[in-house]
Amino acid sequence: MAATTNIKFPVLRAFDLTGYLLVPGRDGTGLSHRFEKGVSIVAGINGIGKTTLLNALLRLLIGPWDVLREDPDDIGSTRHELVRWRTPEYFASRVPDGAASATIGGWVTFGSERVYVLRALTDLSIKELAHNGTRLEASEQAFQEIVTRLSGVDSYFDYHFLVRNLLFYLEDRRPLVWADEGQFEIARVLFVPGPDSTRTSRLYDEIKQLDSRYRNLLTEHNRNLRRLREHRKAQGTAEDIRAAVATKQEAYAGSEEALIRIDTLIDQSIAQERAHSDALRRQQLDLESSYRAYEGIQQRYFAQAFPKAEETFHYIMAHIVSEGGCLVCGSDARERAEELKRQMAEGRCPVCASPPDSQERVVGVTEVAAERVNRAATDLEARRHAFQALRAQRDIIAERTSAMLHERRDLQETLDKYRLELAALEARLPVSAAAISELEAAVKVSQEQVNELAKNRAEALRTFRLLMTNAGALIANKHPAIKQHFQECVKAFLEEACELNYRERERTVGQSGEKVRFPGFDIMLTSGTFPNTPTARLSIEDVSESQKEFVDLAFRIALIRTASESQGAMLVLETPEASLDSLFIYRAGDLLRNFANEGGQLGNLLLASSNLNDANMIPALLGIDRHPNTSPQEIDLRMINLLEEAARNAALVARGPQYEEQYRRAVTPNPGRLPD
Repeated sequence: MAATTNIKFPVLRAFDLTGYLLVPGRDGTGLSHRFEKGVSIVAGINGIGKTTLLNALLRLLIGPWDVLREDPDDIGSTRHELVRWRTPEYFASRVPDGAASATIGGWVTFGSERVYVLRALTDLSIKELAHNGTRLEASEQAFQEIVTRLSGVDSYFDYHFLVRNLLFYLEDRRPLVWADEGQFEIARVLFVPGPDSTRTSRLYDEIKQLDSRYRNLLTEHNRNLRRLREHRKAQGTAEDIRAAVATKQEAYAGSEEALIRIDTLIDQSIAQERAHSDALRRQQLDLESSYRAYEGIQQRYFAQAFPKAEETFHYIMAHIVSEGGCLVCGSDARERAEELKRQMAEGRCPVCASPPDSQERVVGVTEVAAERVNRAATDLEARRHAFQALRAQRDIIAERTSAMLHERRDLQETLDKYRLELAALEARLPVSAAAISELEAAVKVSQEQVNELAKNRAEALRTFRLLMTNAGALIANKHPAIKQHFQECVKAFLEEACELNYRERERTVGQSGEKVRFPGFDIMLTSGTFPNTPTARLSIEDVSESQKEFVDLAFRIALIRTASESQGAMLVLETPEASLDSLFIYRAGDLLRNFANEGGQLGNLLLASSNLNDANMIPALLGIDRHPNTSPQEIDLRMINLLEEAARNAALVARGPQYEEQYRRAVTPNPGRLPD
């Protein structure tokens, strides 16, 4: 059957990685490798740079570009638009010099056409570009134009999608067969002719944009329409609402005036309370001063009464009189204090209570001292009464202030309630006639815009459905070949019967609910419970972890075989040998090697990275155990040994000889490893 497209896959034939400290090369001048037709392997241990090297080869081919949005579950669910590389520090962050002088260059073939490109690893900018030996302008635009034309796709986005999502199957394991939109995108690129392919992708984006604008405008239109209806409804009850508003406004104004009045009274009361507090502080100082003077007079009195007694005795007696209690026994001694005060007032002896006329030694002095004590006591008592009265007044003012503050809080709550009720009532009032007319005009215009967008979207959908019908027919024509290649591939990985069925499934474009039939493929797989009848596995959760990777890999090979038509193709993968049953290692190796040996005169390339372990993936891919006469030179041409080419990490420094022995065993033919 004649090809519906003229796809020529890019195939990397040689590369040079220089100035990159992670891969300095055996002699420090960098890593140079020319790929032979067939299988080539990047071998190494964890952390030595296998993934970084494969990503450098990927970026050599696609440059510093990513799709606008990436959904890891469906690589096709994005607008057909590229943005700048999201991780520009990827290569620079892995080496201490920031990859300042590092470059990667490579020869890439598209059928019989050859392109050379050299990029800086710091930003992937192009340093050199040539086509069939003729130098071209070293620019990203020139690169995009030449690879788009030579690959036979209609846009650089399609070229980018083809390389990133079909030809490279790296550690992120982004599914293709399990993604509805991803399936269609790759089938569109491979099997729908250029102009129709581009029209389909552009129309798809246009419908999604129209749908988004339609939904946003419709939301705004419906909001204005509801407002218009509410305003019209409010006109019928306007008078009642206005009366309620007036009543509520009057109540609000009364409460507001009361709040102003009580604020004034609170300010006055607070000022009075502050003045009384200031006076209290002054009187307290005066009272303390009088008290200290009174104590001094008392002590002098007892000193005069008992001139030969110790000063401690004078202090004890004064302390009792001052109602401070007895310092000797600790009692409050109130009765004794009152008695001493009477004796002092009468001039009696504080010890024997003798009247002044019976005293022989200190009569004159005692009378004078007693008079002073009496005056000091009277002054102290007067000051104490004045202080207590002022404090009582201050407390009354404070209580009045507190009561007014509570009243003010109630008034404020009432005002807040009135404010909310007024806002609710005023919201129900109809706007002016002019405002309603303006809103009516806006609703009319938005209705016309909504209708126009709906019409444009419907027309775009009709055209898109026609394009999808044509695309479906082209893809369906390729289904027998894809199905055959798929079944040949998948049986190398799985014991279960697995088929690839063509189907068309409806799904929406955008969120409008309009559905379109999209062509695609369903995986049909037997199991222990359905040994004779393959059942549809519609999502990635319907298969095991190992099955999903190898079914997806078989799907990719089937697509490449169908589209390449012996013009040369490439597949770059990080081999998931840990997920593969040991009995299938050699069957998988035979399959991948058979694919690599195809491609007609130009030849295919299968580039795989592999760990040095006991999974036997390296000899299985090389086929050396089935063909033990393969020469060491032939094997060496197909190996990129990072144990020798890459910077030595800690594991290699610690266990270098063991890893080197593992490598030697992996590349040495040994038919004894073949399964029975």
